Amino acid sequence: MELDWLTDLKRARSRLFWHRLHKGLLPLDTGSHVLLANAMLQSGAAMFGEAWHGDELYRAHLPILMPQLPKWADGADADYALELVTIFRPEALAVEAGAPRDKYSNPLTPDEWKAAEELYEIHEKGRNLLSIKMAHTIRRTMTRALIDGVLVSATRDRGEYREITARHWNDEPATVWRFIESQMYPADPWKENWPTALEELTRRKAPPALVPGNAWLFVTRASLLPFLEERKVANKPPPAATRYYSDKAIDDELKTLYSEYADNLAERPVRDGPGGVLDLMRQRLEGVQIDRVKERYTITKPADWKQGRRSVH
Repeated sequence: MELDWLTDLKRARSRLFWHRLHKGLLPLDTGSHVLLANAMLQSGAAMFGEAWHGDELYRAHLPILMPQLPKWADGADADYALELVTIFRPEALAVEAGAPRDKYSNPLTPDEWKAAEELYEIHEKGRNLLSIKMAHTIRRTMTRALIDGVLVSATRDRGEYREITARHWNDEPATVWRFIESQMYPADPWKENWPTALEELTRRKAPPALVPGNAWLFVTRASLLPFLEERKVANKPPPAATRYYSDKAIDDELKTLYSEYADNLAERPVRDGPGGVLDLMRQRLEGVQIDRVKERYTITKPADWKQGRRSVH
């Protein structure tokens, strides 16, 4: 695997892009349009549910610091490696923690690289590799929707949104770069437009968020909302199957519940609502038929089992 300059540039720009997005320095979502990056974040949440943490798209473009892979000694790899050592093992730094460090004139030492690789393996590798898979799934799903016209995209020119024809997404290798920084090159939709090596080497300050000649990419909110709802439905876990429990099994569990509150009148649950008897029985007897629990509760409820506390709604 050969590490090229453009790959390093994409990693560095992605890192800066997500920092800027977090700081609110990129285009705002409006009532009608959502920045592509924000649409991706919302899609990830819809598609992966509780497994989604929100930093996956940022992590997906972080360097892979494994010993067998080449590294860019004064590029994004060095930035990430130095960050890991500073956070997790500052005693391994060649200079005092917090002291000024220039990766060009004072590059990482072999021991620092080794420490970074170890820390990557311990703290980052699993999450980052999973993030790469999630980001890939999001890109492919959204690209297909953009090609089919399910999602509608647009650029912005002097405050005016201009819809992008669906066919300008129908070339996956030529369009995947748009997802890195939510921008495209309208003059030639099939061209990747990045700063040149000379521009980057001679730059004295942070690069502009929008590469000259590019335009920001948005998704219409009207197309995004149903797309997200469909993803939520598709990824919703199936409801628990209804199971049959004998009257005795239900009665025994109810009696156990009654005994747990025998000496605590104030905390006795009412029948309905969150934390109520029916809710507790659902948790204890998976898939139980609630109508039958209601029936058995009416029959078995102790005479002194009064209202108890009200359930919280």
